[in-house]
Amino acid sequence: MSGSNSSEFENETTSGNSNSEYDYDTSFDKGSSNMFNEIEKVSDDLPTYQRFMLSLDECGRIFGPQGQYLRKIKQDNHVKIDVTEKQIGCSDRILTCAGTIQNISQAMTDIVTLLISNQPIEIKKYPFYFLNSFLPPPELTDFNSISSLNEIYNIRVILTNTQISSIIGKQGRTIRHLIDSNDVKIVASRNFLPDSDERILQIQGPAQAIGSTIDDIAKTLNAEINIDQITERHYFPHVLTTTEHKTTIRSSTNTSNIQRRSERVHEGQFQATVLVPDSLVGAMMGTRGNRISNLRKFTHTRIDTGKMDDLESNYVDSTNETFRKFIISGDNMDNVKKAESLLNSNLENEIKRREEAEINDN
Repeated sequence: MSGSNSSEFENETTSGNSNSEYDYDTSFDKGSSNMFNEIEKVSDDLPTYQRFMLSLDECGRIFGPQGQYLRKIKQDNHVKIDVTEKQIGCSDRILTCAGTIQNISQAMTDIVTLLISNQPIEIKKYPFYFLNSFLPPPELTDFNSISSLNEIYNIRVILTNTQISSIIGKQGRTIRHLIDSNDVKIVASRNFLPDSDERILQIQGPAQAIGSTIDDIAKTLNAEINIDQITERHYFPHVLTTTEHKTTIRSSTNTSNIQRRSERVHEGQFQATVLVPDSLVGAMMGTRGNRISNLRKFTHTRIDTGKMDDLESNYVDSTNETFRKFIISGDNMDNVKKAESLLNSNLENEIKRREEAEINDN
């Protein structure tokens, strides 16, 4: 997402800094000791996943020529790494790393090492606030294990509000423990990522220290929270334009004759529009509407397929081809995006099927 106003985000929940907004209690009582013991018991082989926010520039540096850098990191560490598609107008993408806690930690260590090795000389200022560092520029005296500031990097972990609360801990003891035991700085954004219940946890330090911190974060979360049962809304990159309290999200697809338009029509409501060529409307609906009905049930969304004679339901492009507007709506962005993706996939498959049939007929 881009276009956020940084003036809205002046105060962050920080730790490891004398200017911290909170006065953390650094003494560890018996309860804290027991909690840290429970965290230590979490197995390194426990499967999980973690999400990270990257800038477009960082994605390019991680992928390497024809994706060879990222492919090697996945193979070396036995993890699955997915990166969201680049959205027009957005300066961020989300990297999801899945595997065992230990393998994720090592994969992220390798990624940060790669980013450090080819980072630009000048620090870029991004229009999207959450991509910028919340922490002051590092100094050599801030860390015990480095000889040069070139060894320092900032990584952005995406966590739900519930997870952030667990990482901060009672009176900030958990986050203080993470900072002291790993020789890093950590800051949590006070504000939520747009249209979500997630926030950024930024970690600053050398690659190995960041990797070990990610390991400890995963163990902390798995010791306290069932990550698979979290129902808070996830963030996805999208562009917001606010006009008269209406927020619009726009995106595009590689298929030339398919266009999409998504919008959040009011608080808690998301919407996406897929333009279906008139000749394919019947195929997308299915026999007696069964295909579109099953899609509604599977994604828990509402899909309005419009009417042929309704001007509001149709769109004519510059080549005079007519499209029907299939409008997807729901109160969960994940579900709306899933329905949009499946509908586009069905559309692409039907176009391909007809093209192959035409070739065979000839």
